[in-house]
Amino acid sequence: MILNFKEIFVQKSYFSVGLLGKNLKLNIDYSNVNNIDVNKLENEINIILPMHYKHSDNMNIINLCIQKLYNEVAIYELEYAMEFARHIFGFAPEDFKIKRLANEYYKYANKTLTINPDIVQFSEEIIFTTIIKAFCKIKYRNGSKKYLDSLETGLKEYEKYKNKNSSKELWTKVS
Repeated sequence: MILNFKEIFVQKSYFSVGLLGKNLKLNIDYSNVNNIDVNKLENEINIILPMHYKHSDNMNIINLCIQKLYNEVAIYELEYAMEFARHIFGFAPEDFKIKRLANEYYKYANKTLTINPDIVQFSEEIIFTTIIKAFCKIKYRNGSKKYLDSLETGLKEYEKYKNKNSSKELWTKVS
């Protein structure tokens, strides 16, 4: 087998990306491909760009790739956390959507809970507690006695869950 070294050029970077509470090394690879590809491995994320991006400022493209990765991971993680909260509290918002928000990780308006996919850069614990807090705010006024009691109950249930279950690994391929 003869290797053609002209077809791929790998540029290792010193960037890192937060995903589910871990800092993963970000590698940018340039190859003779037509599409941009994003792969999550155990401790790193590889972004494969077409060769024609090699000599251009590609930070916007890299940021879009990371946002796409967060969107894909958020679908799985947030549905899981939403179902967990629904089980604890016995209700769920009429609708929820995943959408990038300017200065917050969630908001509730018009009977819809909107969750920022960028939350997946944080640990599972932060994701779950944020969803629990959102559920409490949906049902009770922020800071009220019932809100605080509900929040305490939700957090205790999460602690029980966390102690019973080891953290799940997530392997994602986004293209």
